[in-house]
Amino acid sequence: MLGPDDREVISRELRAGRSFRSVALMLGRHHSVIAREVARNGGRDGYRAMAADRRARKKLARPKPRKLETAGRLREYVVAGLELLWS
Repeated sequence: MLGPDDREVISRELRAGRSFRSVALMLGRHHSVIAREVARNGGRDGYRAMAADRRARKKLARPKPRKLETAGRLREYVVAGLELLWS
């Protein structure tokens, strides 16, 4: 996962006209990671590190609904298995 410092480097290097590959090399990441990060956060001209970091933190926010609370058939299957003492 990219951190706030990584996002600052991306923002600064994009403003300097660097390529995704050169930024990725600086950060020790694959260029596709940088390309996806920039694409989902405003593109090459609109990328802002602070906004991207806020968005990433919000996306990771908890609590998220658990699968067994939301998936009816899956829940039924697991409960039935537990009643049969499956581990």
